[in-house]
Amino acid sequence: MSGESASDLLRQHAAKGRKIHSDLLMARQSKLCADSNVAAGVDALDLFFDLSGRKRLAKNLGKHLVHSRADTNISKLNSRTDEWISEAKVILKRISMLGRGIPSKPNSEALVKSFSAKMKYTKPEARLSHGIQYLENLADSRLIFNDEIVQKKIVTEVEHEPTTIPPVIAKARDLPKVPSSGIESGLNDLRGLVSSFPGVAVALDGAVSVYRQKTPDWGRQAVGSMRNALETLIKGLSGESDWRTGLEKIVPSESARKPILVTYSMLCAKGPHSGEIPTEDDVLFCIRLTQEEIKYVLKCCKTGKSTG
Repeated sequence: MSGESASDLLRQHAAKGRKIHSDLLMARQSKLCADSNVAAGVDALDLFFDLSGRKRLAKNLGKHLVHSRADTNISKLNSRTDEWISEAKVILKRISMLGRGIPSKPNSEALVKSFSAKMKYTKPEARLSHGIQYLENLADSRLIFNDEIVQKKIVTEVEHEPTTIPPVIAKARDLPKVPSSGIESGLNDLRGLVSSFPGVAVALDGAVSVYRQKTPDWGRQAVGSMRNALETLIKGLSGESDWRTGLEKIVPSESARKPILVTYSMLCAKGPHSGEIPTEDDVLFCIRLTQEEIKYVLKCCKTGKSTG
C-alpha cells in the first residue's frame, strides 16, 4: 500500500471522473452543433467552388461523417464511465468508515451499496455527477483501509495470546544469529525456488543489495522488499490480483494462514512506511521469518495441502 490515505485515493478517482464527465458533455455539445457547423462549411465551399446541385449531397455526407465520429467518441466515453464506476466500487471495497474508533470489521459493503444507489440514473453524465459527489463527500469523512483493520486485529489477537506463538514464528525465534553472509546465502538459495517468478526474484535481490551495502534507510527498504516478495509470490501462484484472496486459495486452513498474516503485519510495521527505524535484529528476524513463510507457501501450493 502506498503512503496515500483513503481520502486521497477517493479524491483522485473523483478527479478522474470529472475529466470523463467534462469530455462527455463536450462530445454531446459537439454533436448538437454538428449540423449547423457542417452547413456553414458547405456554404463557404459553395462560394468558392460552386457546388450547385451537389450542395445538398455534400451537406448530408458531411453530417453523416461528423455524427459518426461524435457517436464513436460518445460511445467510448460511455464505456469509460462504466469502467470508472466499476473502479470506484473496487476502491470502496478496500475502505471503511471510522466511527468512534476502529470498527471491529470492515463496513465497505455499506459504502458500495450507497454508491450503487447513486447509479440509478439512465444518462452516463448523471451517474458520473452523482458518483463524483458521493466520493468527494465521503473523502471528507474519517476513513481507514480494510488492510489496516485486519492488521490491527491480528496484532491485538497476538498481544492477547502471548503463550500461543505461531509455530513458524517460534521456529524463527529459535534460530541462532548468523552473519550477513548467511542471510545473503539463504536469500540466494531462495531465489532458486522462485526462479519462475521474476518479480519475486527482483524483490529478493533488492533485500540482499541494501542489506549488503547498508545504504541509508536500508533496514526499512530490506523489510519492504521482503513484503513485496511475499505478496508477489502469492499473487503469482494463485492467479489472484488481491494477495489475501490468493492466500485463501493456496492455504485454505484459517489457522495455517494466521502465521503468514502475522508475518505480513510485522513487515508492514517495520517496512518503508514505518515511523521508526528498525534495528538490525528486527530486520534479520523479518527476513528469516519471511524466508520460512515463502517456503511454506511454495510447499502448500505444490502439495495442495495446508496444515492448521
